[in-house]
Amino acid sequence: MNHHLPNYVDVQSTAQDRARFLTNIYDLKFDPFRDNRAEKELNESPEDPPFFRYYVDPDDGTLFANLMASPWFAVFGDEGSGKTTLRYRVEERIRHRTECVLVVGYNFGPGTDDFLPRMVETMAVDLYVQLLERYSELGVNLTDEQIAKIAQFWITYLPSFARDLQRDIGSHSTQNLHGIASHWWTIWHRPVIRKIPLTAARRQFMNSVSEYAVRSPVSSDATDWENGFQQCLQLAHEIGFTGCSFLVDANNVQEINKSHFFELLQYLKDHETGINCSIPLSARFFLPLAIKNELVSHAEQDILADKLPYAIIKWQDDALQHVIANRFRSAGSRFKEFNNIAETAFSSKLDQAMVNEARQSPRRLLRIAQALLNAHVSRDANDPIISISDWDLMRQLWPYVNEPLSSWDVHVGASMSLYHEIRHNFADNLHVQRTIDEDVAQTWLANTSSQLLSVAGPPGVGKSWFLSWIDTHCLDNGAYHTVWFQVGDLIALDKNVTAYLDEQKIAPWLARLDTKLQNWGCTWQLDTDEEDIAEQLNSLGQAIVACCGEEKQPLILVDGADDFPDPLWREYEVNIIEPLARQASIRFVIALRDSVRINTMPLRWTEKRHPLSALEDYRDQQIAKLIANEQDGTVALSADNITSIHSAIRQLAATYDFSYPALNTFLFHIGKHSASGSQPNYIRQSGREIMTLALMALNNQLDQKSAREVAEQLSQIETVCGDSWSVTDLVQKLHLSPNEAFSLILALEGTFFIQSYGGNQ
Repeated sequence: MNHHLPNYVDVQSTAQDRARFLTNIYDLKFDPFRDNRAEKELNESPEDPPFFRYYVDPDDGTLFANLMASPWFAVFGDEGSGKTTLRYRVEERIRHRTECVLVVGYNFGPGTDDFLPRMVETMAVDLYVQLLERYSELGVNLTDEQIAKIAQFWITYLPSFARDLQRDIGSHSTQNLHGIASHWWTIWHRPVIRKIPLTAARRQFMNSVSEYAVRSPVSSDATDWENGFQQCLQLAHEIGFTGCSFLVDANNVQEINKSHFFELLQYLKDHETGINCSIPLSARFFLPLAIKNELVSHAEQDILADKLPYAIIKWQDDALQHVIANRFRSAGSRFKEFNNIAETAFSSKLDQAMVNEARQSPRRLLRIAQALLNAHVSRDANDPIISISDWDLMRQLWPYVNEPLSSWDVHVGASMSLYHEIRHNFADNLHVQRTIDEDVAQTWLANTSSQLLSVAGPPGVGKSWFLSWIDTHCLDNGAYHTVWFQVGDLIALDKNVTAYLDEQKIAPWLARLDTKLQNWGCTWQLDTDEEDIAEQLNSLGQAIVACCGEEKQPLILVDGADDFPDPLWREYEVNIIEPLARQASIRFVIALRDSVRINTMPLRWTEKRHPLSALEDYRDQQIAKLIANEQDGTVALSADNITSIHSAIRQLAATYDFSYPALNTFLFHIGKHSASGSQPNYIRQSGREIMTLALMALNNQLDQKSAREVAEQLSQIETVCGDSWSVTDLVQKLHLSPNEAFSLILALEGTFFIQSYGGNQ
């Protein structure tokens, strides 16, 4: 990534260089972009921690309000979406409330065979911190006997308690801005919520506990963790806490042992109303989005009496811009946008471009801010103005090679976030119900003699939407165990950027399936010594059938096949689908292009092939949904210009039948700008420019240069050959060899504008 860098660039530019630039040139109090993870920011905050001042609601506050109102609640989000920050915000709010509720912030990490020991240790630390924090509010006068009882609990369940307590006492100083809480993160790994003065009562209590800890040896007997859990709740009740709220944070889906997590959930639920529970329990969970369906389904069916309320973190653009503004404001800045310190060509677009590149992730947004400042400092640490060259340099220095940044010319004009990966990011609230197709799916589900429903249609017609609807329908029905196969999970690119089925990805993929089945209650174990993939999948299929029994039907939904050439899909079908299809009770829903046929014999025998119905009848409904859920904010929509949007779309695509939700979404945004008189300056009158942008929006494998080349090829073919053409036409009219013509067709087939392909045409 760092080849061909300018000679003046020092790749080793440090955080100190950036901090010096911000404090000297912009007169900030500190570097507000030092870190992008909650734990690091809490650890490295200055004496006056700005962490909670940084906080921004991802939406209008609805998520946070629902989270606080529900005693049991789950929040799901992708990595970097702000789950841990939200968790600490909830902890801060509860610890600030007048009701004295003990907050237990539990990090669910990897390799935890027994969660209870770490849970009890966490509870013990939180009881110590929050007892001191609320000492006057709890209003109790602890007797020597009670102090001894509490101290013995801490000594028993916190091996290093006596040493850490001495560190805590020794850190007290009248100069500490937050009193005795100033060093709690360093010693106890707990955030500072407010100033806690060292009153005479607190000093006496801490000294009494310290004296007891010094003279009381730790027991060598085996620790009874179940007793510790109950004892902590009983002590909290006696002290004056009115409840206990568990905040369970599991950040990384790879680190989650789901069976252990469900044990934890079951344990908390069992103790919620158990006879030994001294105070009411509640629990809120902050979890990876990838496990949402599985967790909610299992929790509701096997653990909870009612539905588990949950929400998905979805960031609005203006909220992400507030993330930047709050950072600047917290550091005492006189400006709140990068636009304010950018050169003229940048000055109205930079913040929006950063938000677009953030892709709904505040962590990625902060990484971009940090990287942009690093690039600027590398170029000229004395220049107060950020330039376009800094953006280009940032892209070269960008260390996250799997999450590349777009070039600046992508951001010139309208927001590309409106168009980026439209096919793969359909929002649920834009879904257009297709009653005909849904009736077909329900009829097929009821007809168990058919093993396969193949959903056919060109890219962008809504196949992924439809599979998602089937998945949700089956989840609500309760009669199915569903598994979602994404073809791309097993695909890699070679050095020539050619896709192939990567056998190295199959083992971890099987391991994830193994974990999922264990959560269903299956006994199948991945045989790591078995090298034959077909044998492993055959064994997996048998385990799925045995697990489902008579009560559940296994259903595998396969999506993403049309992102790859037909031969690659056939290889996937042979290696992955066929071994599982040998089990007649395993049913499949597979999304495919019109031209692709299923070759697996067991599936072909009973296949129900369903081309998705045309969407033309639902055109107005979809555009109405797009208008109702408008997220751009750059154009004010009103009843007066909605009609002109429809007209503008028709001018852009006069003969288009509105069969493709993805293309409809793209055309809506282009038509909206055109109708509102704010057409981006990079969209010319020629259809080629529209096509270039559409190709980038609808095919995430094309960069701007490649998209423009494809658009030129398509434009040339259309001019010479019309809308329908064969290999012979390309050979004769474009003067290509047969191999060149066939290669061109294969290359264009994945660009969305080639709707069907069969024979030589």
